[in-house]
Amino acid sequence: MEEQTLGGKNFLFVLISIGMRQQAIPLLRRGTSATVTMSQYQASCLLANAFLCTFPTLLLLTNPSNHVRFPEINFYRFFEYNRICFQKLRCIFHYFERVLVKKPSGVISFSRQAVTDIPRWARSDKRLRALHVTSRETIEDYGVGFAQVDFANACIGGGVLDLGCVQEEIRFLICPELIVSRLFTECLQENECLIISGFERFSYYAGYANTFKWLAPYYDDTPRDKFHRRAVELIAIDAKYYRRFQDQFKPKWILRDLNKAYAGFFLNSETVPAVVTGNWGCGVYHGCCQLKSNL
Repeated sequence: MEEQTLGGKNFLFVLISIGMRQQAIPLLRRGTSATVTMSQYQASCLLANAFLCTFPTLLLLTNPSNHVRFPEINFYRFFEYNRICFQKLRCIFHYFERVLVKKPSGVISFSRQAVTDIPRWARSDKRLRALHVTSRETIEDYGVGFAQVDFANACIGGGVLDLGCVQEEIRFLICPELIVSRLFTECLQENECLIISGFERFSYYAGYANTFKWLAPYYDDTPRDKFHRRAVELIAIDAKYYRRFQDQFKPKWILRDLNKAYAGFFLNSETVPAVVTGNWGCGVYHGCCQLKSNL
């Protein structure tokens, strides 16, 4: 691999220099509703440290019980020799090239939402709203101005820093600022979601899973709100894995998925016109598309 330079400076040297500018961040613990807000530049400093693998691992912590439910944040698996990791690194390198050449100026918010007041669905008389179905667009391309769903893993980001490369992982790769959430977001419980707003997209891509590849730079012109956040909102709700396809039709699992979706959507009904989603958990998790669309 050729040595990367930025304005005559060594790429790694510049990366280390911004990695040294990190600040302490509060944790988004399970069972609580709270928000962490940071600048895009702060996010780049944290990602530089993740790339350099400077964050402590579980084996090095004196009290690992405080951190055991937080995902891995260091990028060490990216440096293994395989095609998927190479393509993931292309996304990450392109992100750093962009933010190191021009310091980003926006703001990102990460909001953990824990819902305790669940409706009694059997008594609800609310009707389903209009449903528009298209197979021509992706969530990130079609969902401008709407709330967009991340088919999340309970541990946010799923296999983005490993070999995983499906819906959630791809979104995190083309919008690397999302990866920062792994540092401070404890794994989600059944009544929780994570809502991320203000992040930027940096890349075009093609393919899915084993065929994924970085294509070209993407220049995000999404308008900003009064807080200088891009008008984009990602709702991370984790799907349930069904070993047997028929299990998801049992009342307890229908209720689980309904409550999980409610956790992600209930605060957004007045602030966004619609939710853009897809086949939530209907791939390797064996979900039924028709059932999920009704939920």
